[in-house]
Amino acid sequence: MPKGLPNPNAKAATKARSGSLPHPEGGSFNPFLKPEALGRKGHGTLTILDVRDAPPDSFSEIVIECSIGKKVYDWGMKFSSGNYRRLFERFGANPKKWKGSIEVGIKEYAGKKYVAAE
Repeated sequence: MPKGLPNPNAKAATKARSGSLPHPEGGSFNPFLKPEALGRKGHGTLTILDVRDAPPDSFSEIVIECSIGKKVYDWGMKFSSGNYRRLFERFGANPKKWKGSIEVGIKEYAGKKYVAAE
């Protein structure tokens, strides 16, 4: 572009930075499962929809797509967790067969509440 002429894209770039963010690329993600999803009762029935490997940079090692009522969540966990052990005992070693419902409740560890498979 020749010097001294206005950049036609400059105004658009400024607008994008000045008020709204661009839409993220990639797929949409479910919200993470948190104790608040269980409501005041603090327990409920969770339905497992799918199990997949967690992204490499993630805190979790697997991600379980699940639903409580009509809402869908992602429930991340490590292989060393008690939740993983209970799900492994209930559904077996093949994660493709991890489909169905389980009872969950709110427990506390080190001062933090979390969702626990019962």
